[in-house]
Amino acid sequence: MADDFIDQAICDVTLENMMSKMDIVREVAKTHNVSSSTLIDRMIKNMPADVSVEALYNKLLEMEVPNDKILFYANIIPTYLNKIIENRTADITDSHKIAGTFLRMGNHLADLRKYIGIEDDPTNFQPKEIGNIGVFKGLAGNFIREVKDIEKKYSSYAKKEFGQLLQFYNVVVEINGRIGEKSVIGFTKDDFIILADTNPSKCLSSLVTRMEIELRKLLNVPSDTKIKAKKLLDKAKERALISETDFGRLNVMREKRNDLLHYDKRNANSGELYTWIDSVFNIAKANNQEDLRGNLASKVETQADVQQLSLLLPHKYTYLTRMIQTDQKRAVECLVECEIAILSYLTSEEVTPQNMAETLSLLRIRSALPTDECNAFVELNRNYKDLKISRGTTNIDKNNLERWRKVIFDFKPKKTMI
Repeated sequence: MADDFIDQAICDVTLENMMSKMDIVREVAKTHNVSSSTLIDRMIKNMPADVSVEALYNKLLEMEVPNDKILFYANIIPTYLNKIIENRTADITDSHKIAGTFLRMGNHLADLRKYIGIEDDPTNFQPKEIGNIGVFKGLAGNFIREVKDIEKKYSSYAKKEFGQLLQFYNVVVEINGRIGEKSVIGFTKDDFIILADTNPSKCLSSLVTRMEIELRKLLNVPSDTKIKAKKLLDKAKERALISETDFGRLNVMREKRNDLLHYDKRNANSGELYTWIDSVFNIAKANNQEDLRGNLASKVETQADVQQLSLLLPHKYTYLTRMIQTDQKRAVECLVECEIAILSYLTSEEVTPQNMAETLSLLRIRSALPTDECNAFVELNRNYKDLKISRGTTNIDKNNLERWRKVIFDFKPKKTMI
């Protein structure tokens, strides 16, 4: 009897009259132990076929059906994911919480697709050059976090569609990782030390990436060749390209990586990280020495080279002569600026007063400068530092100034320096 009454009451149910129909049958249903869930289920089955899942979801939300139940009756997740995958995120016009979650993620993906050139098939696309890496990294970071959050909460409601979304996700993660490798190359030793103190896990992650990049460079292994870090370390040891100490340290770092990153981040202490930083930068230093040898080898002894170098000197001979006679402090500064220009030209690297001593040391080790010139540059650099420490009160012998000027202006790049 009660069932007949309910069936009669809801036979013509629509979205517009659904709430009033519920009011009509609620008391009868309650008296005969018919649950609200059963009523809603029976109403939905009687709904016109053209009712959209989004409209039904919004109506159930209006009826204050519990959130954890609504998706059971109106699963909007596949619909939202399909719109995002088809690049129709703008068609998500609902204003509830779940809609907002998918709208944000979809907008970030739409922007990322423009940045990296994905049209419809994420497994077959020609990547575009990314103009603003900072913007891309921001979008990628947001998108990756949002996909992970959606995976936890909603992937079970749309396994097929979420699998399609993951194809885009994997492309973004891969490109984001490649850009991350490029940025890690720019980290200085001090950058890593600061990270070790402030964010040990990030420091370790970046350090492992930097180690693999430096080892590939040292061993001439292309970046697209698949090879594990252990094998890279073994090869470097076999060729005596790294010391036993560094090999041992970096193997420990490699073995502990998973525990330190995923199991117990507290184990990533600064003391351990400092030793690993030293070892990774020992490899980087070896690479820099090889680069220096290659850069110097490319300098040929021609008149054009001599003319090019003279044009790069920031001060003219006559100006320096006048400074030597009238302002020795300024003369030293000008000579050092000329010395920096020569070293930068030779190494094709940016040389500064802060790294000049290290550059000269490398040149001396590689016999890349004649002894007299190298000694004169070292002496000039030392006097410059003394002058800075004494705040200009140190007296500089004019004869030394003239000698350093002669070394600089007589200097000629030669292949025989290598």
